[in-house]
Amino acid sequence: MGDGASAVMDEAALAAAVATVPSKTATAPPFRGPSVFRSWCADLVIWMRLTSVPPGRQAASLTAAMTGVAMRLALRLPSDAMFSDTGVESLLALLRSRVFSAGGTSRKVPFDGLRSCTCGFTAMEEHL
Repeated sequence: MGDGASAVMDEAALAAAVATVPSKTATAPPFRGPSVFRSWCADLVIWMRLTSVPPGRQAASLTAAMTGVAMRLALRLPSDAMFSDTGVESLLALLRSRVFSAGGTSRKVPFDGLRSCTCGFTAMEEHL
């Protein structure tokens, strides 16, 4: 098997592992795209203080609450980083690197191209 095939298998295995992580005490805040990234980070701080999810499973809980492009980005995080006590920081660094450039300006190109599309009767923006 080539590296591409193992990467797909790793992503599928990680997605399955993320789906099994419970977040019953406080629901993880859903990521709604780059335009609300800063407010999501503020919600995230509150969630991290309220949740009973152990630190080693918090990044997986957050990933499970994501959809669309955001989830696909989060699933690129290596599983050892995802399930470490610093997984949330690793996840935030990954999302920041994809959403914002070094100057702090938003890079919404992957999202903007999908916003005008529809899935059934709903705009794709709801799925990002």
